[in-house]
Amino acid sequence: MGGWALIRRVLVMLTVFGLGYSLALAGGPEQARVDKAIEKGAAWVKGRQNADGTWKDHWASAYNSGETALSLLTLLKCGTKPEDQAIQKGFDWLLEQPFKKIYDVAVSILAVEALYSPKETPDANNPYRTVVRKAFNKGANGRVKDWLERATHFIASSQRDTGQWGYPGQDADLSNTQFALLALKASHRMGIKVEQDLWIRVATYLVDKQEKQGNKVEDFDVPAADNNIDDVEDRKAAQKIRERREKESGTRERPKNSMQARGFRYKESWIPRGSMTAAGTACLVVCKSELENNAAYEKKLAPAVDKGIRDGSAWLADRFKGDQNPGAEADWLFYYLYTVERAGTLTGCARFGNHDWYGEGAEQILNRQKDDGHFEEGTKGELDGTLAGTCLALLFLKRATVPVIDRTATGVPGAEQQPTAGAIGGADNKRLGVSIEKLTDGNYAVTFRLKPSGSPSKVTVAGTFNGWNKDSNPLAQGSDGVYEATVRMLPQKISYKFVLDGNEWILDPSNSASEDDGHGNRNSVFTIG
Repeated sequence: MGGWALIRRVLVMLTVFGLGYSLALAGGPEQARVDKAIEKGAAWVKGRQNADGTWKDHWASAYNSGETALSLLTLLKCGTKPEDQAIQKGFDWLLEQPFKKIYDVAVSILAVEALYSPKETPDANNPYRTVVRKAFNKGANGRVKDWLERATHFIASSQRDTGQWGYPGQDADLSNTQFALLALKASHRMGIKVEQDLWIRVATYLVDKQEKQGNKVEDFDVPAADNNIDDVEDRKAAQKIRERREKESGTRERPKNSMQARGFRYKESWIPRGSMTAAGTACLVVCKSELENNAAYEKKLAPAVDKGIRDGSAWLADRFKGDQNPGAEADWLFYYLYTVERAGTLTGCARFGNHDWYGEGAEQILNRQKDDGHFEEGTKGELDGTLAGTCLALLFLKRATVPVIDRTATGVPGAEQQPTAGAIGGADNKRLGVSIEKLTDGNYAVTFRLKPSGSPSKVTVAGTFNGWNKDSNPLAQGSDGVYEATVRMLPQKISYKFVLDGNEWILDPSNSASEDDGHGNRNSVFTIG
């Protein structure tokens, strides 16, 4: 199964609870700067609510309820309490609206899920889908439960014979399709049954319509493709399927140097673009998470889906831009970045190749916030609109997509792509966590930085690189309260912890990537080279 199989069982749904964090190897802006922007932007969105509970802006004439649903989703993800008057007033209006368009209904379902998101942090034995289902069943009244049944049926029954979704009376497209799948996944997490054939149809369409070939891309880990997601209801059935597959053909490991940049299109006649490649890749992960206990899927579709996820991720690595939507450079910047957030979260990738997608995208978004809190794309093409664009920007910053697998330290970082300490946020702003610099002799200089709470008299770092010796690598304290040490290393995978005063072992708070050591303990992890 490979080394990453150890971590894929733990479904840590950090973003659901508004827990901001930074990734190892990421050069993104300081969390305090992000948090301030989110708070300011959410206040602006909340202030745009109308007296009847609605939000209406650029898209009001085309989508009756879409902007209201998007605003509710954004506020909930950004920390507004479900009992807040603005939230209650918005849902009172939203739940009375007719079902006409996929966008409207799909985002409304996502907002309902956010309304009942669990308050406790789930773990491997009590994953997100279990706790949100319990919270929904306990907290939702009959009106809401009936609405969710009807809304789910509307989306499921609107699927075209091709497997896609679209606007009424128009050709199907990948954008409508991604929102439909995200909503159906959310409905299933809340306990609504979704037929397996639906996922089979759309997965079949996606692997068939993805580009057939593309540029070769240097291999990097894509956890959702390289491992079983294991987000299945019937674990005994899933285990039997895996045992049969492994007996017949061995574990499904990816061939080396096999990644190609293969993109997805909005419609078949269009060229691939970043937003749609991120959407198609995310859709394949959602399908995989629903089909891993399906024998027909494992026999016919599974290898193609895994390759599609890897190659979609490779396209994003090959073509990534933080300030433009590749393939549609002038258009839909915030929509594109939010689809990248979905793809990065659902694939489990902290990086696409050399690109720290969150750090690069967040910096672009933060630079586009105005004094009153809203965000403006500032491009010359088609725009998301002031309200919708601000919501999409906030959802990206909040990493609002519900994961199906752990984020991990992925990609192929090199010194030329690694921002140096202080590169973002001011010359004196040292980036916490881990930074890597490639040396001319082929080794790497790895710098560990920690700003601990409290006032420890001694801080060290221990891990696989020093035999877990807690005294080998002390960190020196700077005048800013940041402890720092640099260690010379060869390319390898590293597990580590910080040690306070010789006896308190802690995970790196600036690194979301961790794994079980096989003895019931978790260690922070990253990979060099």
